[in-house]
Amino acid sequence: MSNNNKVAIVLRTKDRTIFLKRAINSIVNQTFKNYVAYVVNDGGNINDISEVKNNIPSPLKGNFSFINLPVSAGRGAALSIGISSGNEKYIHILDDDDTIEPEFLEKTVKFLEDDKEEIFSAVKTSNYDVLERVEDGKIIIEEKTDKYGFDNDGIKDYISYLMVRTPIVPNTLLFRRKCVIDNENAKTELNYSEDIDLFVKIMLWGEIGVIKEFLSTYHRRKPNNSPYDNCTNTTLFKYDQSIAWKNNVIRKAIRGDGLLTTTWAAALQRKAISDMHISRINSEINNLNDSFSSVTNLLKSILNQIEK
Repeated sequence: MSNNNKVAIVLRTKDRTIFLKRAINSIVNQTFKNYVAYVVNDGGNINDISEVKNNIPSPLKGNFSFINLPVSAGRGAALSIGISSGNEKYIHILDDDDTIEPEFLEKTVKFLEDDKEEIFSAVKTSNYDVLERVEDGKIIIEEKTDKYGFDNDGIKDYISYLMVRTPIVPNTLLFRRKCVIDNENAKTELNYSEDIDLFVKIMLWGEIGVIKEFLSTYHRRKPNNSPYDNCTNTTLFKYDQSIAWKNNVIRKAIRGDGLLTTTWAAALQRKAISDMHISRINSEINNLNDSFSSVTNLLKSILNQIEK
């Protein structure tokens, strides 16, 4: 691929053609065309990939590079392979079941290009949330909302980010390649939360700016133990991988594995304590509501007796 392209789009997939077609369509529809999409087929059916490849409009076929792995290497390794396949200035990670709006690349690239002092390591956008299901080979949209993905910050508060289990929705972000060159690539041994670990490395490099516009969409489905489940669902694993990843951060902090890990663990601990207190407060409020309800019913009964 030519090194004149500005953006590398890393798209991992495996046997989810129905989503892959939609994701690629969102790439094809970009107003900014100076990109290469590295589609990493992580051990999936090659014939399905060939069908998707053939449906890309002829003028844009050169913007796509398909990498077929004979056996699944796992999410972390597939991400690392995709990132390492190019040398473009900026990188965007797009999961095969998510989409970006037509102006996503145009506006995020402009943001980072205008940052001549390179204060920002990355920029993220607000995102829509879509609840959907797959039925008879078709994607059915049940709900689309902008309630949860609106980002009104000027830059991201890293402590707040480190306190949550999923700090960044991957397809909302465009980041500088030099971030991963300076701070290592994705951890290939991680098959869940590998993108979160990568994004923390991006935080080390500089600030993450914000574009308030809704330029990306996060798609999710209720778990039903099918290939169409989101990768975050425990149906794909024997246990909750996100909790296991968080526990690993805590273990590293206890062992003294660097100041960043210690800070990260402390942030997670504060969030856990906060959640515990909130849970207790909510429980007390519910108990009070039950008590008020009982008192109200008792008063109604007394009044009824008096009226008789």
